[in-house]
Amino acid sequence: MSANDETVFRVKHIVVIRDNHKTLVPIILQSANGPCPLIAIVNILLIQGKLQIHQDYAEISYNELVTQLTDRLFRTRYNDPEYQLNFERNVADVLESVLPCVKDGLDLNIGFSGIGSFEYTRQLALFDVFNITLYHGWLPDKQDKKTYDIVSKLKYNELVELVTNMQILRMERKLKSNKPSSSS
Repeated sequence: MSANDETVFRVKHIVVIRDNHKTLVPIILQSANGPCPLIAIVNILLIQGKLQIHQDYAEISYNELVTQLTDRLFRTRYNDPEYQLNFERNVADVLESVLPCVKDGLDLNIGFSGIGSFEYTRQLALFDVFNITLYHGWLPDKQDKKTYDIVSKLKYNELVELVTNMQILRMERKLKSNKPSSSS
């Protein structure tokens, strides 16, 4: 993507009920496969009233969204000095290593033990600094006890590795069983 080829998101207005009053709130739409985490974070903050997009905007650029998110982080303050210091460290890490990559999406490693189970990574800190709790719906069926007992203990990457190793073993067995036996 060239420097002049900036990503732009269309803006749609939805009705949100706040304090028993209907309010028109802008949200951003996904235009192509890509920054789903960015879209989710921005839309959550817009619905909460913590970010603003001018009502007349029909679209907004990626750079403008990132600028607004960054400004939001720099304006966030906590009363507890130790908590504030930890927050600032997390913000620095997010701004340095996560936010520049969010345009292409994030690699989050879910755990199958519950809706809030994730392997903690730098990418997950992006949600933490905005105080957004992340959930997923990838849960094994408890009625399939055999599968549940295995899968519920794993993270996504571990399960992929397990399935891959099982496929390799099956292929190796098949190759061995198809080899003609040699007579001595």
